[in-house]
Amino acid sequence: MEEILKNYQKILSFTLVAALILACAKPPVEDMDNAAAAVTRAENDHDVSQYASNALARARDSLNSMRAEADAKRYNEAKRLAAETVALAERAIQDGRNAAIRARDEAANAISIMEAAITDADQTIENARTVRQRNVNFDEIDRDFMGVKASADLARGANSEKRYREAVDGSAMVRTQLSGITARIGEAAISVSRKK
Repeated sequence: MEEILKNYQKILSFTLVAALILACAKPPVEDMDNAAAAVTRAENDHDVSQYASNALARARDSLNSMRAEADAKRYNEAKRLAAETVALAERAIQDGRNAAIRARDEAANAISIMEAAITDADQTIENARTVRQRNVNFDEIDRDFMGVKASADLARGANSEKRYREAVDGSAMVRTQLSGITARIGEAAISVSRKK
């Protein structure tokens, strides 16, 4: 009987100690608040929404896991996930910035190439005018060239408004249109030379 009583006391002591530990354990509120704030900062960052949506999704998933662990009273794991969430949110912000810089540089390069192509096409048109190429419909060429210049203005505007993908795509379209114009002038020149 005495043995049973000792075992009962041990079990009771263990249960009380475990209950005290659980009662004293508190959720890592500050860490969790920091994690939520970090994700909010990333969500409100324009570069993240434009260029780092996958990284932001990982930060959100980590935040949700942290909350689930806290709800399950696994506070050590919630604290670990809070730190992970902050790191993932900061990584999303950095990824967004880096991607925005690359996009800006790509757009600037595309605009520069477009500007050179416009200058070259303008020179080609003027050269054709100077030699009075008869098979070239200059009214049509001038009208098309004005349309190209309007498209170039849109690409420049997109670039200045940090819509870099649109600037790159617009620049490519302008170069394609210019190629069509200069090709028509070249075909007219070939046609004239064959008749001679």
